Amino acid sequence: FTTVAHRLAGRRVLGRLSFGDGLEAMILDGKSGGMLIAWNESGLVAETEIELYLGDNPVVMDHWGNRTPARAHAGRHHIRLTKTPIFIEGIDPELAMFRSLFRVDSDFIESKQKVHHRTVSLSNPWPHTMTGQIILTDPQQWVIQPRRTVFSILPGGTQEIPISLRFPASEVSGHKQLTARVEFVTTRKYVVDVSNVVELGLHDVKLDTNLSLESDESTGMVDLFVNLLVVNKGTEILNLRSFVIVQGRPRQVQPISGLHPGQSIIRRFRFGDVSESIDLATIRVGLRELAGPAVLNQILTAHNL
Repeated sequence: FTTVAHRLAGRRVLGRLSFGDGLEAMILDGKSGGMLIAWNESGLVAETEIELYLGDNPVVMDHWGNRTPARAHAGRHHIRLTKTPIFIEGIDPELAMFRSLFRVDSDFIESKQKVHHRTVSLSNPWPHTMTGQIILTDPQQWVIQPRRTVFSILPGGTQEIPISLRFPASEVSGHKQLTARVEFVTTRKYVVDVSNVVELGLHDVKLDTNLSLESDESTGMVDLFVNLLVVNKGTEILNLRSFVIVQGRPRQVQPISGLHPGQSIIRRFRFGDVSESIDLATIRVGLRELAGPAVLNQILTAHNL
């Protein structure tokens, strides 16, 4: 711990960097050079890995002071993260700040089949002008316009880039990585990937699902039941179509008519004799607005039983 305290001495915190899925880092800099303190904040997975270019010769140090050169492959450093923070020295602090300053003006996108307008922001933490291009790469199945934009940003400046987004009707709700490759020149030439987490969902609709297996005494078979709880959180009456798709079975559909604000309703779907296929089944559930653009998809598996 004395070693760690010594390494931190004289360094100041510049900002925070998120890699998504609970993987976080603090950016530090000082006379001893740039440093990241990185950890897995969610703890949902005991150990996970990030892949990105951090600098010319980064070194990973654990809390005991053990030092190891960062493992590199194809121009990216591979860093394993757990709930216990690690210390990465020798990073490019301006590059880390550039990643942390990549922004989308609103990180919630309504799951509606229409064009969504957003603004992407790039900021220049270097003491020199940066010029280059940004290419939006993911989600690949989304229609993003423009995909490519050139830019020139003065030191300490920011450039805002308007974009439009549209996703397939089959897109599953939840968190997505809006990722871009940025190629630019400032104190040197860089080619880096940056990302921002956005969430796809509906503010006015809550959908909870669960699965259950039940034995049918009359047939001796095992049946699968998929239960949907739908809550109207908005101010308008909803008319929806609920559906469930089980691999290898016909789609099942049930209407939800006249669901008033504050009301909830349950829809139950039965699939008979799944004993031989349930381990392989992928289950898609969802809602579709009857006279509007809203559509909400979720994916379940047998692990949700």
